[in-house]
Amino acid sequence: MKHIPIIFFIGAASWMLASCAGNLEDTPASGTGAITFQPAATRAVVNGADDMADGFSVWGWYQNDEGTVSHPVFDDETVSKTGGHWTYEGTQYWVPGCVYHFYGVYPATGLTASCTPEGTLTVAGFDTSAGQGAEAIDLMTGTSPVMAPTGDADPGAVQMSFKHELARVSVSLATGQGVTATIHGATLYGLSGTGTLARPANGNATWKNMGTAYSEADSPFQYNKETNLASNQSANLFENLLLIPQGVSGLTLHLEFSRNNGRRETQDIALGTSTPRWRAGESYRYRLTVEADAITFSGFTVDEWGETHTGGDINIGNE
Repeated sequence: MKHIPIIFFIGAASWMLASCAGNLEDTPASGTGAITFQPAATRAVVNGADDMADGFSVWGWYQNDEGTVSHPVFDDETVSKTGGHWTYEGTQYWVPGCVYHFYGVYPATGLTASCTPEGTLTVAGFDTSAGQGAEAIDLMTGTSPVMAPTGDADPGAVQMSFKHELARVSVSLATGQGVTATIHGATLYGLSGTGTLARPANGNATWKNMGTAYSEADSPFQYNKETNLASNQSANLFENLLLIPQGVSGLTLHLEFSRNNGRRETQDIALGTSTPRWRAGESYRYRLTVEADAITFSGFTVDEWGETHTGGDINIGNE
């Protein structure tokens, strides 16, 4: 699983000598070590921070030396990019010597998200039926522990990696040699489009409260554009669907088409035989071919989404 690294910087500061011991008090109201954040998100496939224009939500706590007392710092705070910098409302300051834990969910809008002090992130009732491409929502989560420095130490950069929590799915249809076709419509069904994600601080996410798998009649994943294909040509029926990881034994493509200017045909094609399940952070591409007397699988590929850098800094420091 490859992650998108989100980098937080702490501004150069002269840190107070302190120890994060005993009971914790409120975070400082002022100081030279200001905490500030980053990203921005579009409702589309995210390959780096520059694709994150809506921002992300962050939660954070710090602990005493014994790790027995936690104090909240951020509670569902939106971090977004303004003027080339990642910012949030107000300013929080470091308590020198304390261990901090940050947890993030992307995007910041349109989700019902929460986090416990132990670091379990929950996104309730997530719905993937919004669409594909620019309408799809790339759900990601991230976490990072940070030790705030003491004395005059420069804290340097704090890295926080965001992890794709959905599977990326594409389906294309091609024509074989000497075959032409017209696509009249297509429906992808036999998958669940809703569920609740829970990701512990140290572990992979699980999905629960999954919705009933869509039937052909109620699936939101429809291709309604009549498309003509010449010989050895292809079209994407579904591109960059971002879907909940799940078993796909019932995954089916309902296809309405005609070939070589012939009669209109309807066929239901089982896609679940290619792989038993979709996994988070992986990209699945199904390719079918209309031949003279059949429709065949001409290719199936699965790989990880590419790893890219954020393209922006999350400044935890200078205003």
